[in-house]
Amino acid sequence: MSEENISAGLSLSLLAMLAFDNENAALIRNSIEAEDFSGVVHRHMAGQLYAYLDQYRKPPGDHFPDLFEDDVADERQGTLYQQQIDAIVDLRNEYNAGYVLNKLEDWSRKQRLAKGVRAAFKLIDSDNMNEAENVLEDALRRRLVAFNPGLTLPEVLKGMKSLEQEALDSVPLGIEVLDKKLLGPTRKEMLVMIAPAKRGKTWFLIHVGKQAYLQRWKVLHISLEMSEQRTGVRYLQSIVGLTRRESMRISQRVFVKDSLGRLIHIDTEDAGIRHALLDPEGQKKIKTKMKNLRGLDRLKIKAFPTGSLTVSALKAYLDALERTQKFIPDCIIMDYPDLMKIASRDYRLELGNIYKDLRGLAVERNCAMVTATQANREGADSKLVTDVHVAEDWSKIAISDCVFTYSQTLDERRLGLARLFVSNARNEEDKFGVLLSQQYNTGQFVIDSARMPDDYWGIVESEVRRSSGSNQPKEDTE
Repeated sequence: MSEENISAGLSLSLLAMLAFDNENAALIRNSIEAEDFSGVVHRHMAGQLYAYLDQYRKPPGDHFPDLFEDDVADERQGTLYQQQIDAIVDLRNEYNAGYVLNKLEDWSRKQRLAKGVRAAFKLIDSDNMNEAENVLEDALRRRLVAFNPGLTLPEVLKGMKSLEQEALDSVPLGIEVLDKKLLGPTRKEMLVMIAPAKRGKTWFLIHVGKQAYLQRWKVLHISLEMSEQRTGVRYLQSIVGLTRRESMRISQRVFVKDSLGRLIHIDTEDAGIRHALLDPEGQKKIKTKMKNLRGLDRLKIKAFPTGSLTVSALKAYLDALERTQKFIPDCIIMDYPDLMKIASRDYRLELGNIYKDLRGLAVERNCAMVTATQANREGADSKLVTDVHVAEDWSKIAISDCVFTYSQTLDERRLGLARLFVSNARNEEDKFGVLLSQQYNTGQFVIDSARMPDDYWGIVESEVRRSSGSNQPKEDTE
């Protein structure tokens, strides 16, 4: 038995994987001993699961509670066992396998190094320097049994037969053109939006957080420029579709398309009266929506003072969140890295390093990282924002897996329209535009979407002549 046992939270996740994870259960069984788990109950449960795996070569799955019938029937500890069984069953679709295995590797590495150092000290005391060096080198060389040597071509071909996993690792954004190509937040990748100042960055990030939350992902939204309460209010608006301060009749743009999905023209639709958040009817809608949503604690919003957060502090916060709240995010929304603590002496170099570290964090924790950055002055005046308009360090683009830009002329803003441009996509088609209709009065970054047609600007001119403008207030566009 190791001197330091696995933490209670990690033990619980590992037990859930031993009980339900066909891919990783045997790997865990062969990597650590039952005695390494936290507490007597977890050790006993691990031992029972190990015995089942050894006999049947697969996890018990739905039969998991049956393994502990006698323990649950025990008068003294039955309630405790039932609580742990219920917690493990609840985790069966919630644990983040990649992150749990990374944490297990960290724990295992710490134990190996500590054991190696203790053995080396004893050998040094005996003047056996060569053997001490060998012991330390062995401790540094050895890896967890979970070590993955990589894929061969036959294994790649086999993996292509279940591409549904790729879809499970990505969040659809409710933008059809992008969703078909899986161009959304993806585990172990970083998505970046470039937009001019006060032009939709925060609303985009909230839209992404909402979509991930509705897909039952755990979402952590970190804000460096808005309070937690204000950010939370925007989430409520986006989820429920209410106005901010006063009830009003809402109109919105919808796209008429041909059979091939190409934009023909733009219509205006009456969306009816939308109530305000604090109106009695608005409050009633919120309560009804909250009752229908499961897992309200899957979204956490955290604000840090502008210019104070470092990547190290972020990692410490994530560790504390896991330890105290048992919360491991599947998606981290960062609004936004340019407002983190950056050394002014080497500002551009330091900023680029922050983006590298954030992407590394996504890989390490098996989560999606989604953030935004500001376009430079030239981009603010440009009809089409592209990656060349990114402010400060261009390495932000090279580091990111997917880059969207956001553009909107004054005419489009009046009409409730905007454009996304897929500037860079590491794994899919890029360099194409997507048209969006929006209604920020009700917190909607996307009402409808279509691929940009060649005659788009003619359609906009026609709409400008026909329309008297949108009722969308300027202050709500960021």
